[in-house]
Amino acid sequence: MRKCPFCLGEIPEDAKVCKHCNSTVVKSCPACGKEILATAKKCRYCAADLNGAKPVVLRGDAPCGERREIGMSLVLMIVTCGIYGLVLQYRIGKELNGHIGRNELNPGVDLLLIFLTCGLWVFYVMIKYPRMLEDAITEEGGR
Repeated sequence: MRKCPFCLGEIPEDAKVCKHCNSTVVKSCPACGKEILATAKKCRYCAADLNGAKPVVLRGDAPCGERREIGMSLVLMIVTCGIYGLVLQYRIGKELNGHIGRNELNPGVDLLLIFLTCGLWVFYVMIKYPRMLEDAITEEGGR
């Protein structure tokens, strides 16, 4: 077992994501492509200086956000009369902003506009967020 560099929680040696804080604990070296710790300042394989270098995200190994079960999310939305869906939408927006490293989405404003428009704004959000996710995947070399 080792400690997560972000929350200091105990995680397995081969973990790529901390189960406590959902932070990605590994990244790919921009010079050699080998997997190294997310907090590394220098690559242990090629000795490349990582200060100021934009990390390359490992597709499939670095999730955009917390892993959620669809069935449980639907049950919680039904039980809370849709309130959990709004909370979930807000959290997804925050996670997507964190993943892309820019504040292009305003989940708080979107949530407020959903209330002010009696739910009509959610249709705009349902288009905007997936487009942002698609753009992030394209930037990272995905399909």
